[in-house]
Amino acid sequence: MTPWDLFKGRLFEEWRFQYRVWRTVLDWTVILYLGIPALVFLWIQYRSGWEADSWIGDVPSWGWIAISYLFLWSGKIRLGLREGDLLFLRQQRKWMQTLMGLGLVYSFLFHMLATGGFLLLSGPLLIGHWNLSREEVGIWGVFLLLVRWDLSLFRCMWASVVPAWKRWMGYTFFGVGLFPIWAALVPWSLSSPTVTKFGWILAAVVAWFLLRCRLTAEGLFLDDVAREQEYRLRFVAWFLQGGGVLPRRKDFQPRRPWLLRRSQPLFRQRTCAAILAESVLKPLLRLGKHLRVYLQMAGLLLVGVLWVPGPMKAVVSLLSWFLFYFWGRSCWREFTSSTGVSLFPWEKGTIREAFRIYTFWVTLPGFSLISLGTGWMWWGWAGLVVGAVAGPLSCCLGAEIGGRWAHHPFLEKNRWREGDFSK
Repeated sequence: MTPWDLFKGRLFEEWRFQYRVWRTVLDWTVILYLGIPALVFLWIQYRSGWEADSWIGDVPSWGWIAISYLFLWSGKIRLGLREGDLLFLRQQRKWMQTLMGLGLVYSFLFHMLATGGFLLLSGPLLIGHWNLSREEVGIWGVFLLLVRWDLSLFRCMWASVVPAWKRWMGYTFFGVGLFPIWAALVPWSLSSPTVTKFGWILAAVVAWFLLRCRLTAEGLFLDDVAREQEYRLRFVAWFLQGGGVLPRRKDFQPRRPWLLRRSQPLFRQRTCAAILAESVLKPLLRLGKHLRVYLQMAGLLLVGVLWVPGPMKAVVSLLSWFLFYFWGRSCWREFTSSTGVSLFPWEKGTIREAFRIYTFWVTLPGFSLISLGTGWMWWGWAGLVVGAVAGPLSCCLGAEIGGRWAHHPFLEKNRWREGDFSK
């Protein structure tokens, strides 16, 4: 038994484990009806991206730089360690260093594949529309690989020696401060391949220094094992969380909510409809998971409005209102189906008025942002004025229609039998 044999066995075991995880999720029906059509659609879109009149040519340079910066932060380091190594291999220093070295080599090869895939997907934009040569893209790709490797090694070291709250604070400040440097460095490195080759040397020296520090560092074994186990179970946790089986890990739970800390009323009129709408709106503002989903939807839809060609902007804008509406309606039904709400003898008029108020306010922030973006792309500064007016008016009209025609199942399932309170 050699360290290579041990690492190879663990690697094959890891691959078999991931295969079984994906096999339980992707059966033949999912692959046939969803996977294959999705791959065909993506291939058609990729082929059309090389054409001169493709929508990819309208992608702004700052958007692609932002995507490349997110890719820069997505690297991971695998060391191939297990819990049992603390008992059997902890005293064998050469075995431990060899295992960690093989894990780093495997991680670097994985980084190479990921970087190659990113350059392949970026090919229609870089080569087909920005008229860069394959040599220039390849030289910059090597620089991207080395910088991503350096950042992954730094994050691996930082995660093991710094507490959680300091680590995330450092990531925030470092990430915000590094983005302007990366935004200025990318156009310059793409246009100067000769100078970029000197950047290889600097990035390689930094990588050598970080590798040496990582292999000689002491007291990081338990953190490495915990991080390795978490990365091994990433897909399992993702599928279980998506199915609602595994609760999400809470790194920090505040004692009081960030917004409306003193439970201030949202509406001056204290009618039954206003109080009910306020009771549904407050959890959306206080719970981080709801607010995070709402902001993610708004951000993705805004990017879609900015990127799609002219006539499609109106389609995306209209689609965005329906997405906010149906998402808000699902949250409304989740709240009103609870026992504490269904015990009261609600009238249909009160429920419709509460849902109208709720729909207006839950769609207003996101759709107003989409309207401002659409107006700006169409008419510039005048479009901002049009979007500022059209957004609230559209939300008001949609709330009137939704409040009148929406169906509320809990009125039929939970009502008092002593009288007819549903009319």
